[in-house]
Amino acid sequence: MTSDHFATGREVVLNLDEPSAPRVRHRSFAGRLFAPRIGIPQFIAALVVSVAVAVTATHTLESRRRQAADNAHVALTALVGPVESGGRNGRTVTLRATLTVVNTGPAAVVLEEVTGTIGGLTFRSDRSATIRPGVRRVAVTVTIDCVKGIPTEPVEAVMNVETADGQARVASPLMVVQGTLWAEASEQMCRSFSHPGDRPVP
Repeated sequence: MTSDHFATGREVVLNLDEPSAPRVRHRSFAGRLFAPRIGIPQFIAALVVSVAVAVTATHTLESRRRQAADNAHVALTALVGPVESGGRNGRTVTLRATLTVVNTGPAAVVLEEVTGTIGGLTFRSDRSATIRPGVRRVAVTVTIDCVKGIPTEPVEAVMNVETADGQARVASPLMVVQGTLWAEASEQMCRSFSHPGDRPVP
């Protein structure tokens, strides 16, 4: 007699000679969620790539911020330049002269206009000019009142500029005129001036 037990009708047939099917273990949701999907080398490689991307993005952002700051920066200095020509009409001396502008900033700026007024001195630039980092001379027209003369205090050179970011900005460096080429030229031209009620400048 075999180990099989056969039954008819509703009886169940049980075959003890055949091995039972292996049981299938089902992982819990948490087990499936936290089960490792990649190996350690792949994980390290992915981590290195992520760090590299983050560093590159940070460097790019910082570079853009520095570039924006450089484009908005204005660092101009003004100095009296040589006199090209001049003349006097009554008590007023007019000089065709130059203004030396020094750009110590990192980017070029467009000098739309530079003006200055103090005592009997007034000057204004003749045209706009691009001032790159370094030194450039700008043509100006200078007028001096022989009666008022040139004071010893420095004059404020008001510079209207357009920076590299396209924005209009103003720089106002101080500039000494007394004892310079402008002052010497005006003094020579004012020596012969005399008008009733006016005090000529010696």
